Amino acid sequence: MKKKNAIVVQKARLSDMGASFADDEELSRLCRLLRIASERDTGGTVVQVVRILVEKGKAPVGSSDLSRETGLNRITILHHLKRLEGAGIVEKRNSQYQFAYDNFEDMVEMMRRETARMFEEMEEMAKKIDEDFAMVDQYGEGRRIEIAGRGQANAAQKRKIRRAGD
Repeated sequence: MKKKNAIVVQKARLSDMGASFADDEELSRLCRLLRIASERDTGGTVVQVVRILVEKGKAPVGSSDLSRETGLNRITILHHLKRLEGAGIVEKRNSQYQFAYDNFEDMVEMMRRETARMFEEMEEMAKKIDEDFAMVDQYGEGRRIEIAGRGQANAAQKRKIRRAGD
């Protein structure tokens, strides 16, 4: 019963700070899209942690302080902080944590640029791998080798593979 009361108290605190139910829904959805909140987090605990860190701005906060503010177990807080830090959303300095961005819009834009850079890098790697494995002919066209079945290739299939590779 204590845990449920802590969640109710936390939601009441967020409402007192001017947060509306719609804000909570938007933040929850963003956390799910970023894969930092899961369906297992039925109490929205990671969203509570994110909200407090964002409200604190660049002021660092410790896990014990977050535990007191949310009413959540410190181990749960540390679990969420570690995941948030791993995702690059939270920064840790001297056992204190803070939101890594000025706002969510900047965070999403940075993620967009980083994702575009990663796809460019993957395209270059894929091109190099294709060339290394001779998967592209002299005209830049890919070639396909089709093998029927999932087991060992029989003699006819092996001939087909050799012909496709010539």
